[in-house]
Amino acid sequence: MPDTRENGNLDTRIRELVARAVADAPGPPEIDPSVLPGSDPQHDHHRGWWLGGGAAILAAAALITALLLVGDADDKVSTPATPAPTVPPTNPPTSAPSEPTSVPPAAVDADSFVTAGPDGVVEHRGGATRTLTTEPMAIALDAGDGRIIGQRRSGNGESQGWTDADTIPLLVAANGSTSALFGAAAWEGGVVLHDIEVVDGHRLLLYSVQGPVVPQQPNENLFVVDLDTEQGTRVARNIGGWEFGTDRLHLATTGLIVGESQSEASHGIAMYAVPGSPAEVAGPPSAADLGLENSYSDCSDCPRSFTVTPDGRTIAWVDSTRGLVAVSLGPPVSEQDVLVRVRRAGAVRDLDVGESAAVLSFFSDPPVPPKLVQLDGSDVVSLTGTTATFGPNG
Repeated sequence: MPDTRENGNLDTRIRELVARAVADAPGPPEIDPSVLPGSDPQHDHHRGWWLGGGAAILAAAALITALLLVGDADDKVSTPATPAPTVPPTNPPTSAPSEPTSVPPAAVDADSFVTAGPDGVVEHRGGATRTLTTEPMAIALDAGDGRIIGQRRSGNGESQGWTDADTIPLLVAANGSTSALFGAAAWEGGVVLHDIEVVDGHRLLLYSVQGPVVPQQPNENLFVVDLDTEQGTRVARNIGGWEFGTDRLHLATTGLIVGESQSEASHGIAMYAVPGSPAEVAGPPSAADLGLENSYSDCSDCPRSFTVTPDGRTIAWVDSTRGLVAVSLGPPVSEQDVLVRVRRAGAVRDLDVGESAAVLSFFSDPPVPPKLVQLDGSDVVSLTGTTATFGPNG
């Protein structure tokens, strides 16, 4: 067994030698580490290099090495392995990068989502962002199977400068090219894209079609279409028309559909169910079940932007005074719970909730970028475009 007293004396002698060498050395000049060979500016935990007094320190280091080599052979001294030669980068930086002022969206949340707007479509997935096209798009939806579906315009364009042909759903390829989903002949009227989700094993696109505007008459019907078989099903008739309609609707894996209905100065929650789905069998909850009124009139602080989580277990909305509010459908249905408080809640146009975050799109002129909001309140990130949508959960 090694003599611990001898080891203690050796440690004391080493500390005294190093202390004297450091005390005799000149002060440290600040050197930019990026100009030193082999330095890595991204992992620089020290703001300067101490070059003065090098000879003294090297001498002390040499003496320490000699003392270690003649120490008790039973003492195991581990030293780091010899580092591999540093390979300089192809384009080495001329200076160390500044500290980031914000966290990129991919580092904040692992949920995949897509943004769309005047500058095109951007896919956010697995910690990376990719611009799919720079062509302006009103909305883009991730199908969850590698397909991104978008549209240039949304709904009937009478007196607004576009035709029904501008609303045809498009497949947006990774190279930026676009082609009509199912072919242009499959679509009639002004198409409004809402959501994509997998319901009972079927990858369904939720959309509505608006016909010509006729005073005092409905002109919009709601459909789902299987993206693999192209089999379509009508969900509801007359969801929109002269001075009434819905905002974006959200589809859950249970087949429950939730959004906001509007009629002149009134609004409220809108709920439907895909025919034959579990949600239709169970029946959608009522507004009263959720602690809501059937409709709200002329109020700026009333619940807005109703949505359903992808798993169909929770209905959420925006309250301009409380933030994002949610109710679990249970059973039994829970009390209202504030998920997270957000700024500009009163200007939210659409709310899409994922597993750990929500994306908010806003009413504004000029446009305001969407926000990615962590449900634990840890961060809010400004995105690109004007609309943001989560991919399917199924």
